[in-house]
This record gives sequence, C-alpha cells and structure tokens, in this order.
Amino acid sequence: MISKIINLVQFIFILTLLIYIVDLKDKNKKLESKEVELIDKHLDLQMDNSKLLDHINLLDDEIKILSSCCANEGLNPKNI
Repeated sequence: MISKIINLVQFIFILTLLIYIVDLKDKNKKLESKEVELIDKHLDLQMDNSKLLDHINLLDDEIKILSSCCANEGLNPKNI
C-alpha cells in the first residue's frame, strides 16, 4: 500500500516536472524570438543613427562655409 502511494507521488512529481520543463521551453522560444526582434530593431536604429550623423556633419560643414562667408563680408556679385 505504501509502495503504491510512493509510486503515485513519484508519478505526480515527474509529471509536474515535465509540465514545468515544457512550459520553460515555450517561454524560452518566445524570449528568443523577442530577442531577435530587439536585435533587428537595434541594428535598424544604428543605421538610422549613422545616416543622421552624416547629415549632421554635412550641415556642420555648410555652417562653417556660411560662417566663413559672413566673416568675409559675404559674397560680392562682382567677384563671381
């Protein structure tokens, strides 16, 4: 009788562990897919950041040119 109870407890314990393991595997798959999404988003943001920095550098160069032009009293149409 006690042997049957022990076997039943072992069965329930093993079944519970199996359910828990399957649940963990499912959660792991979901987290992996979320991680892939976040990595893709991060790479997209890096590309956008690079484009914006290029644009900022271009604008900075234009500001330097305009500042230099203003410092030299602007463009004189006679010199063009």
